[in-house]
Amino acid sequence: MVESRYRTFHYKTVRLPGLASAQELLEQAMREEVQIGERKEYVERTAQTRFITLTQATGGLVCGTAVVYTQGNHQAMVAVDDTLHEVSVHQIAPPEDGKGRRNEFVEGTLFFGLRGNHVVLVQSASFKALQFEEHLNWLLRKARLAKFGPLAIFDVPPAALGAGGWRGVKSITLKTPVSAVLELPWRELPVAGTCNGSGKGWDILCRVLEVLDAASSEGFCLDQLLPGPDVELVFQVRHKGRGSKGSRTLDELAALFSHLEDEAVAIEIDVPSLGRVGREQLQIRQSFRVPADGGLPDATAVFAKMQDWLETLLETDMIKA
Repeated sequence: MVESRYRTFHYKTVRLPGLASAQELLEQAMREEVQIGERKEYVERTAQTRFITLTQATGGLVCGTAVVYTQGNHQAMVAVDDTLHEVSVHQIAPPEDGKGRRNEFVEGTLFFGLRGNHVVLVQSASFKALQFEEHLNWLLRKARLAKFGPLAIFDVPPAALGAGGWRGVKSITLKTPVSAVLELPWRELPVAGTCNGSGKGWDILCRVLEVLDAASSEGFCLDQLLPGPDVELVFQVRHKGRGSKGSRTLDELAALFSHLEDEAVAIEIDVPSLGRVGREQLQIRQSFRVPADGGLPDATAVFAKMQDWLETLLETDMIKA
């Protein structure tokens, strides 16, 4: 049954060290890795598999869908019978289709559109921008295009907020309940290493972590050490100087943390050109009603809306061409 659902469209941008655009690299990678089997990425830390199912040109954009699943994962179901006092939960295995092909239960679907380094996304809980960024970088390595990367996907504040963007960030403040379970947007470092440092501030931080870690041989659990719903963690990084490497680092951190969409974390960034701004001011997003079949948005309609919305953002100077 075709119905309509509201879905949130996110605008983001890609940063690349070279001259090639994200659109060009993706198109070339898809030409190199033609078959699905060549595009399947296994993510060891989650035991999931993800890949781009299709791409197509839509009004200057390269649009497509990507999915993530766990191979062989069963789907939990419950028989709803209003006359019973209790019902049990059971599972069904992914079935084979009429051609004997194995099906898998999709855990997350991502719709994307790329024009140059402009990105429009319709995300799901299990497949968001950071996972898409990881997959694109994996695909570039697979297609022997890694020399043009790595690419990074970032939110950008609306152009109307100020031309300065992230430059000159003075402080970043994050607040979250101690009981929150978070997936912070840490990107892989180009060189593996250990976390070390020096100075009084570092010594204090390490000492606090040692005290917390002493509560458990497997790590610390703050919601047990500091019980109560009103206990909150506040983390702030503040730069007191001018025009140094530290300031540039805060600029990068601000752009990265604006990318964090977990509602359990409150973010406030102090930028001279913008003032003190929170998550809502740091992202460009809008909800639109799109046709859906059984809850799954119609890809063609989503791609058309991506094109229309991107054109609107450019025409109204919300973003820069």
